[in-house]
Amino acid sequence: MLVHYLRPILIVLPLLLLPQCACASLYGLAMVHNGPAQDKLVRVDSTGGNVTYLGDALGPAHGALTGTDDLRAVDAKRGTYYFLGDTGAGTTLVGLRLSDGKLLCSGPVPVAEVGFIGVGQSLTWDWKNDALMISGLAAN
Repeated sequence: MLVHYLRPILIVLPLLLLPQCACASLYGLAMVHNGPAQDKLVRVDSTGGNVTYLGDALGPAHGALTGTDDLRAVDAKRGTYYFLGDTGAGTTLVGLRLSDGKLLCSGPVPVAEVGFIGVGQSLTWDWKNDALMISGLAAN
């Protein structure tokens, strides 16, 4: 007897609501080019659903491959959107300015990748200590 088990699949959009912001905006990454993949920071109006590309929509995009899960964090105080991506250097932390999508920082972090982007990794903003927290397996 052949039994098929169906598991529900939940697709989570990587959008973050700024808890300290009076406005009702969500932030996330949108793929603007594939082969190689390139993303842009976008703001989504939570009431109307309008998507705004931050910065020049036709200008340079960010090439760090992104994944889903808890690989994004927002520092509302400094106006920075952080995400963990994958580049030729391995796991890469990228910081983008919320106001215009400009690249503020990008560099490898010593966190191992386990087959796919984000497996065994997490990124969050610690509001109490005002610090970015990265967790994962040691790269060595």
